[in-house]
Amino acid sequence: GHRVQIFSGNGRFLRAFGSLGAADGQLGNPLGVCVDSDDNIYVADHGNERIQVFNSEGTFLRRFGTRNNAGQPLSPIRVCVRHNGNLLVTTSNNHFIQEFGADDTLVNAFPNGRALSLPLPSGVCVDGADNIFVSVERGIQQFRSNGTFVRAFGSRGSGPAQFNCPGGLCVGAGGALFVAD
Repeated sequence: GHRVQIFSGNGRFLRAFGSLGAADGQLGNPLGVCVDSDDNIYVADHGNERIQVFNSEGTFLRRFGTRNNAGQPLSPIRVCVRHNGNLLVTTSNNHFIQEFGADDTLVNAFPNGRALSLPLPSGVCVDGADNIFVSVERGIQQFRSNGTFVRAFGSRGSGPAQFNCPGGLCVGAGGALFVAD
């Protein structure tokens, strides 16, 4: 649909914004969305290779990230706002996570910006302690808030703790990690 739809907590449609295109406020295959503490909406505008930011009513505010630190198109897949307000972005053409600061500039890439460190990163989320979880080709990788690798878990398969194609993930109030596979 090339749009973002907003619903109330009980599932009532509230509004939608966006349309197909490349102009400011238009979207091309949006794949990820998240909201910051000020209710600004960050959209991973994959088809237009950028992040777009909207206010809570869906009014376009700004865009950024059309190129990464290596000069490649961003091609964002998922986005997540950290507790410090920075934005984490997974992309389809890089093998690391990019972190953008409040002024929309790249402030970190991890694990240490090394190519092929994260095989096909997709989903990204943080827990209550600001630990970062990333779904990758065959499992999950966890990082400390500074981007230091902690552990990897999961393997290829369909049994317990195995993944076929992990994607979206989130951490529940009790600290449990939920993974869509």
